[in-house]
Amino acid sequence: MKVIYIYLLLLLVCKFLFVKSSCSINVGKIECKNEFETFLLYNETVVNVKMDTNGGKYYFNALEFPYKNLLCDLNILIKFTPEIPSFPNIPTTGGEFGFTFNFPCDYKRKLKQIQTEKTLLSLSFDTSKNQFVTYLDPGCGPFNISSKEIQILSTTYETGAIPNAPIIDDDKGILTIQGSNLYNTSIKIYSNNIVKDTNPIGALDASHSSVTFSAEEFLTPNNWTIEVSICGSFYKSYSYTYLPVLNKMEGVLNDNGGNMVFTGKHLRPKHNVTGTFGNKTIECLTTNSSKSITCTIPSRKNYGFLGYDIPVTITIDGEYKSNTIRISYDLPLIQSVSQRGNSQIFDVTGVYFSGVKNMTVITGKNMKTDIIQKKTATWKNLD
Repeated sequence: MKVIYIYLLLLLVCKFLFVKSSCSINVGKIECKNEFETFLLYNETVVNVKMDTNGGKYYFNALEFPYKNLLCDLNILIKFTPEIPSFPNIPTTGGEFGFTFNFPCDYKRKLKQIQTEKTLLSLSFDTSKNQFVTYLDPGCGPFNISSKEIQILSTTYETGAIPNAPIIDDDKGILTIQGSNLYNTSIKIYSNNIVKDTNPIGALDASHSSVTFSAEEFLTPNNWTIEVSICGSFYKSYSYTYLPVLNKMEGVLNDNGGNMVFTGKHLRPKHNVTGTFGNKTIECLTTNSSKSITCTIPSRKNYGFLGYDIPVTITIDGEYKSNTIRISYDLPLIQSVSQRGNSQIFDVTGVYFSGVKNMTVITGKNMKTDIIQKKTATWKNLD
């Protein structure tokens, strides 16, 4: 049995040792002695190749050889320059890529080394697809492969794109950019009042489709210009004007006044907030959110006016003024009482009757009549 194993091993060794061509270089051409030459390919396949005939001599045209993606150097003298005729699109995430690699090995069937500007590429062979596979790190911009200082591929990573304007969340102080191939995306912030984070570092997600920047700049109202660069090159400039916006007052303002919460957008100051309530200045306090603010409203008595449709504004840091909203004390105001002729029917008109459950009109000494609310602002008695 041992003799049989040794014999089989010798046959296998001889197969690779003696599959050699008779070809040599002659005036820049590969000239062979035989009309048919036997070549051993990288995948251990032995092929018989018919040579081209010219003037009674035999020549091998390697460029037209159908299996040049598996063809090794013929001998120590006949060496081929590796070729990568094409390469798949390369997203900035990198990953594994299968590609055609012509003349991939030396005459000993050892793979030739190929490399990028930064690293030597590892190669494996996918027998199911008859192509080589390599892994590429994340990157962007130009991508070149060389072999022994000869460039054999020149391409680029896929170009980054941002289809929609970045979104600022001033409640969290975050700017989010969404798109594709956002590797090495950076921003520069220009505003009326620079804080400190003019060039924040972004956090890129695994798919390179989103990058977020956290900056103190975005926490307060401002006029921003944000310059975005992708892979070291300017991409686009975006402008934002974020002024404070008041939407409404929460809750009910009774005649005692007090601390009232106003909701809206861009309400967080860098330093302070001032407010106006009609013709009076009011104190305002910030919360931990850019979407609400608390202001102290005087009592209706101290306000000194009717207390209806009072204009309210706030100003952030003495510079950014909000829109105006109107609020009222939630007290009924009787604007008129009228009797219908000599009848016992009285019409009472006014505003803010929605919370009134009942109302009494005194028509004379110890004479009272209850009235009920109509769908309008007019009330009438029960007669």
